[in-house]
Amino acid sequence: MKHFRITRHANEGFEPKEHKTSFRFYNGLITDYDKPVEISVNDPLLTPKFSTVNACFCHFYKYTREDYKDGEIMGLRRYDRINIGYLPSDYPVFVRNRNAKGKSILQYYEMLQNPLDGSWHKFSQSMSYDIFDWVKMELSLAVKRSKEYPLRNPFNPLIPEDMSEMLLFSDDLHFLTNVRSYRRWWPVGTVALEKNIK
Repeated sequence: MKHFRITRHANEGFEPKEHKTSFRFYNGLITDYDKPVEISVNDPLLTPKFSTVNACFCHFYKYTREDYKDGEIMGLRRYDRINIGYLPSDYPVFVRNRNAKGKSILQYYEMLQNPLDGSWHKFSQSMSYDIFDWVKMELSLAVKRSKEYPLRNPFNPLIPEDMSEMLLFSDDLHFLTNVRSYRRWWPVGTVALEKNIK
């Protein structure tokens, strides 16, 4: 079965930590990132802002040596240990709420009642920073999205770090295989982005 490489830049390896997040989590499964998802801010599938989660930040995209130079996208991480493992391609993971153009997938709204006549009206609650919320999709779809990003953004083809960012929770780590840890970032360019693992 196809597996994709996951990397984590941290001296403690794939160890979840407690984080208080200022962004929402959508617990439904995204199957088409080009199709906007309208969702009420009160939907039970949404974990509200300022929740506490126990997870670790990881990446799934292939970076080059150039990306680790001063001032480049991964420059601040080049002195951390790099930890590498593999997840099944169909494994659902939490990634940032962005389509291949970098726009928000989730379209938030709120229903408010007119106190005069009792009628209900839909009001948009979407904001520009909604792209930093978390949505769940299969890893293969998230990788496809990152590959498409430069094609859909020819005037800004550099893939943002958060486009390949993901959160792994304690339960997810049981599915991580072939885990290795390196003192420096150099293996990023030599370890396969994908593998077939039985």
